[in-house]
Amino acid sequence: MDYIVVCDFDGTITLKDTCFELVKSYAVDDWRALDRLWQEGIHDASHISQMLLDMIKITPAELERFSRSMEIDPYFKEFKDELASAGIELYIVSDGYDLLIDPVLLQNDLAGIECFSNQIKFEPSGLKGYFPNKGRNCSKCGSCKFEIIKLLKTGRKVIYVGDGHSDRCAGLVADIIYAKGDLASLLKEQGIAFVEYSDFSDVLSHMRANILKLLIDIE
Repeated sequence: MDYIVVCDFDGTITLKDTCFELVKSYAVDDWRALDRLWQEGIHDASHISQMLLDMIKITPAELERFSRSMEIDPYFKEFKDELASAGIELYIVSDGYDLLIDPVLLQNDLAGIECFSNQIKFEPSGLKGYFPNKGRNCSKCGSCKFEIIKLLKTGRKVIYVGDGHSDRCAGLVADIIYAKGDLASLLKEQGIAFVEYSDFSDVLSHMRANILKLLIDIE
């Protein structure tokens, strides 16, 4: 059986949530009430996201510098390289934005990982959000990770790594879940099995002892 690995970005690959840090640093109005609405997961996420983007005043150069300043999990590159050596495809599926993700990947020599995310464009009126992966029957997230992973799966087993509320539906379609933070709490409440981790060294150690060893033995 072939495996693929799908990773969340914010708070999983990065040490901090880039969207939260952007709003906290550059929003000119009180954004906390909108953030709470998004966290509740019962409102149209793309609508709330655009309202948050409307509060942000930033230039393209400032956004580039901000994104490149975001630190990543120190073990993620080793994790990515080991998956490549084992022939396991790696994808990033994020409810964040391309202009926050791409500079981070470039800064850390990680360009080339296929990524599904929302998009930001600079327009005369300000930042405009686009949501090409929005769910057909659900508006809780800007990017529907459930539908994206179903398309990627194609008869393969999915290993998912995540940490937050936007990862909750990924657990419904993933075969193996590595979780921390809010995602771990949600999965515990729902009685869904997962492997708890702190950073990618934990994920890599568990995969080496189980999945990667199994693949080597099969070969």
